[in-house]
Amino acid sequence: MTGSVDFDPIAARYDESRPLPNEVADRIADAITTAAPTGLLVELGVGTGRVALALNRRGRDVVGVDLSAGMLRRCRAKAEAESLPPPKLVRADITRLPLRSGSVDAIIEADVLHLVPDWHRAIAEGRRVLAPGGVLVTCGHQTGSVPRGPREWTRYRLRALLVAAGHRPPDAVGAHGADDIVAALRDIGGTVDDLPPIAWSAEESWRWALDLLDARSFSFTWRVPDDAFRAAVATLTDEVAARVPDPDRPVRVPRTWRLAAVRFR
Repeated sequence: MTGSVDFDPIAARYDESRPLPNEVADRIADAITTAAPTGLLVELGVGTGRVALALNRRGRDVVGVDLSAGMLRRCRAKAEAESLPPPKLVRADITRLPLRSGSVDAIIEADVLHLVPDWHRAIAEGRRVLAPGGVLVTCGHQTGSVPRGPREWTRYRLRALLVAAGHRPPDAVGAHGADDIVAALRDIGGTVDDLPPIAWSAEESWRWALDLLDARSFSFTWRVPDDAFRAAVATLTDEVAARVPDPDRPVRVPRTWRLAAVRFR
């Protein structure tokens, strides 16, 4: 394996920590279908199937590839709960796809390449398996320069507390945002077509955000020593209590996914 982040430790609670409403997943699936209306789709880092199952519901032929066996089990369980056909899933590292060159009509990369150290190799593999005229759709959460809402703010503040205590957590191990990914795809011959972004409003609470951190739901906390982690979470909890009168009150937070279709000859 190549050092990509393996989400086995949190597969059971992944969807709770990174919620993507079904109606939003459906809009993303519609955009992907517009960019790639026919043929075989392969999703890199399929995870729990948030996007792939929305395509499955539309009758699309989708193969999901992921490093984590736990995430793939969760994807199968979700499909079974929805009475969907069993998804086609492959456990593999996306930097070494077990697929023939030129055998795929479209590749989907949905919010995963920031977790892959050798992400340039991953997109090169995607390019290799694409048939002539194929398209790679890249999409994912777009963050701003200022943290928005409890989930983003508490993550940002916890990082700062850990750094101040001498325990610098890792930054993104792979691509640093959509601009990096799109530029790299253009460098290997892709023609980029920016698709309309998908925007919605999410509901969060400060207690929910703190509970996610306390459960170590985010990979940047996994290598921090437990005593340092617990001390930082305790400080953060006190800070939130001092600034938020009712941590259980829902807060509306804007969310956006950026999408681009990159075509290759």
